Amino acid sequence: MNNQGTSVTDLGFDPADPKAAEKLAARWGKPLVLRDKAEIKEATCGLFSAKTCANRDCAGTGPKGKVRVGKRVAYPALDFFAWFVAQMNRE
Repeated sequence: MNNQGTSVTDLGFDPADPKAAEKLAARWGKPLVLRDKAEIKEATCGLFSAKTCANRDCAGTGPKGKVRVGKRVAYPALDFFAWFVAQMNRE
């Protein structure tokens, strides 16, 4: 732990791990991540919002594999967490 608070590695998660997305998807335990306020907040520990994901989708930089059913949008869990890990590795 540092002055900034708990790091992701303190939580047992290392974004540099090549299998990080697979591990997160397995921990998630569901095949999809819904793009709604509560689910995105839970999946990203509050680091991203559903609105951010929607904006990134419009810009072509969101998670791959978007699925739409009516007005609802979801992402395959592995694709979502691969995108999430890639965002964390940016500096």
